[in-house]
Amino acid sequence: MKNFISLIPLRKGSKGIKNKNLRLINGEPLYIRAIKQAERVTKKCIVNTDIDEILNRSFKSNIKLYKRDKKYAEDSTEMKEVLNDLFSNVDLRNEIIVLLQATSPLRMDKDIKKAMEIYKSGKYSLVISVKKEKSNILKFGFSNKNQFIPINTNYLFKNRQSLPDVLSPNGAIYIFSVKDFLTENSFPIQNIGFYKMSNKRSIDIDTKDDLKKVNNIIAKRNLI
Repeated sequence: MKNFISLIPLRKGSKGIKNKNLRLINGEPLYIRAIKQAERVTKKCIVNTDIDEILNRSFKSNIKLYKRDKKYAEDSTEMKEVLNDLFSNVDLRNEIIVLLQATSPLRMDKDIKKAMEIYKSGKYSLVISVKKEKSNILKFGFSNKNQFIPINTNYLFKNRQSLPDVLSPNGAIYIFSVKDFLTENSFPIQNIGFYKMSNKRSIDIDTKDDLKKVNNIIAKRNLI
């Protein structure tokens, strides 16, 4: 369980904000903020990117750069494709991956460490960070022409007070072993553990408004 290694995926393209991973949070680029955090929680870090500015920059010896091929940096590229490419070219079979998205800048070191402790329990093949959602989403459904298709008929007519808590992945933390990933050829989802973060710290940078909101939160030092 000592072989934790951080992985930061950074893609050049972004529909919401141009050069999103290079944008400043509290005067510091998103990717630098993520790398510094990775250094604090694990001994080693891999940065998987197609961004020339990052690939041409010098880092400490514990930060390794992996150049992502253009075909794995499209809008439609899934993360499992990015990871399969990395694991096929870099020997990490004995490592536990702590995947950290740079677009979650309000994630705190303690969040990662607590998620790592949950993984260390040995109960889960994958640990993810989540946030709380409104339970009435269980009453939602899909449209099929003129027909309403409930997500789950068991909850469609339940009172709001009777609905269970609902959680959603916030994209900040994913922890899993490379060995399990390669066995499944994808994220190992047999047993998923979770670490719940506050909704405020779960903001994922996708728009310029998100950037402003996060900078305001950091300026006010209000990360509850």
